[in-house]
Amino acid sequence: MVRPKEPLNQRLTMGSRKPPFPYRIFLSPQVVIGSLGYFVDVFDLVIFSVVRMSSLRGIGVPEASLLAEGTRLLNFQLFGLLLGGAFWGVVGDRKGRKAALYGSIALYSAANLANGFVTSVDQYAFCRFLAGFGLAGELGTALTLVGEALPQKFRGYGTTAIMVIGLLGAIFAGALGERMGWQAAFFVGGILGFLLLLLRFALPESQLYLASQGKAVKRGSLLMLVNSKDRARRFFACIFTGLPIWYVMGVVVTFTPEIGLARGIPGLSAGKAVLWSSLGITIGDLVCGLISQ
Repeated sequence: MVRPKEPLNQRLTMGSRKPPFPYRIFLSPQVVIGSLGYFVDVFDLVIFSVVRMSSLRGIGVPEASLLAEGTRLLNFQLFGLLLGGAFWGVVGDRKGRKAALYGSIALYSAANLANGFVTSVDQYAFCRFLAGFGLAGELGTALTLVGEALPQKFRGYGTTAIMVIGLLGAIFAGALGERMGWQAAFFVGGILGFLLLLLRFALPESQLYLASQGKAVKRGSLLMLVNSKDRARRFFACIFTGLPIWYVMGVVVTFTPEIGLARGIPGLSAGKAVLWSSLGITIGDLVCGLISQ
């Protein structure tokens, strides 16, 4: 009788046998598809920073209003990310990780395709809000799937692979965004998102989530993040740790052209700022991820 092949997470933790070399972690479907997913996610997230000025000029915004309207659009995108993070977290906990992934990917892919057709700032703002709302679900759910699929001793490798490969999406956006029209850049992001959705259909549901079905387990409650003093402390510590990162990437990098002019350095581009800062973050993620593991 042929014995069925065990899932990767079982094969890595069976009995007292020595676990295989960690390179096999990088070949698991959750890590491979999660990494590609984060690549597209980051591309779609930062492409606005790269094409902000050219796109606003393209829809007729005067030079004097580029900074104000760009700030407004960025705020809409970030507000969508804020609300989407909470929404997709609840969906993933109650309806399954795959349901959250499908919905979030479809939403931000459609929003980016629509972004290529906008003719006014109001339309642009609506598309950035929807894109941000959808983008918030991709990374969190992908990391959750990896964390629940891999054995604890190897999770650091899985998350490092996702972050390193994913941040190449920002480098790709920085290099590509300035070499094509702003509409084409948004179309590329939307098409990549729908291609990713096809890959996601092949991803199995989290076994931990499936095992929780039918059990008296409280799921999808945001209050659980703060109803314990220790949990609330760790939750807000993570938020405040991430604030400097978002300040640099969301404000300093996005508005590099204006900051450069204010400092007497004309000709700086957001695309190059995104490319070089993302390259540094990618290297830092690789080094810090391996040290952490």
